[in-house]
Amino acid sequence: MKRILFTFLAISTLCFAPRALSQKILSTFTIGGITGYPAINTATNMIYIPNTTTGAVAVINGQTNQIVTNISVGTSPVYAAVNPATNVVYVSGGQADQYIAVIDGSSNTVTTTVPVTFGGAMAVNSAANLVYFLNGFGAFSVLDGATNQVTQTVTIGKNCCMSIAYGPFTNRIYATTSSNDLAVINAATLRFVTTNFPQAIQLIGVAADNRSNQVYLNSGGDGLYVVNGISGRLITTLLPGYFGPIAFSTSTHLVADFDYSTQSSSDFLSFIKARTYGSVGNQVTFPVGTDPYTITAGAHGRFYVTFYRQDGVSVLSGPQ
Repeated sequence: MKRILFTFLAISTLCFAPRALSQKILSTFTIGGITGYPAINTATNMIYIPNTTTGAVAVINGQTNQIVTNISVGTSPVYAAVNPATNVVYVSGGQADQYIAVIDGSSNTVTTTVPVTFGGAMAVNSAANLVYFLNGFGAFSVLDGATNQVTQTVTIGKNCCMSIAYGPFTNRIYATTSSNDLAVINAATLRFVTTNFPQAIQLIGVAADNRSNQVYLNSGGDGLYVVNGISGRLITTLLPGYFGPIAFSTSTHLVADFDYSTQSSSDFLSFIKARTYGSVGNQVTFPVGTDPYTITAGAHGRFYVTFYRQDGVSVLSGPQ
């Protein structure tokens, strides 16, 4: 009887013990050119990485981290975004190359190319099948995913926009400016309010929580801002001194924030719990000088890091 009880307790301990926090760099692969801003379809676990050197998009299998194919889209593609509901990928050519390529994720073919005045960073509203993209300094536009037509353009201000995100919980679009403003835009009406953060050095990145009305901003040296997703007002500041890209994982509900401050002896990535703001596990360290450029949250708690003007993508396992 004691042996049976001991066995039961041992099995219970294994079953109900918390999972280990095993964040680390799993692998690094190259795509044959300078990487842009990746996008990940968390439904299919496929990663799309613009190759600004070759004018193609590398399609990566998230299970094997192997290149499936390369899709030619146009000169110097920079930004990518995915609608997982329709399995459609959008790739824009940046300031100099004025297009958005629309890719069928099932066949890996370009179905159309939309001419735009400026193909900047993008955010996707999956439920409404809309793509919001930065369309020159001072404005963003709305692309209808059903018709591939640009339906509206909204002017925010002469210094808009640096980065953009969409929050499905609030149905708001978030755009940052070089004047350290955050524009909170009602996706239904396209009316907006702006909040200025004078204490920020530069609002580098923005990420929206998919389960609450909170938004995360990296303030470029002043730390990680937590902001109310409706009013745009500051809630609290975390990770003082951090300077780098951020990402939000909808699967693990974590914020990943880079610090590549010149004050530190290495570049490192930290993970923060959404809403409770506690640090999770250990930091992931990168050698100084690698210059992390973007970080993107993928499926199964994975994160993907690209580096400034380099050919290389690092795959990380985040806290589980």
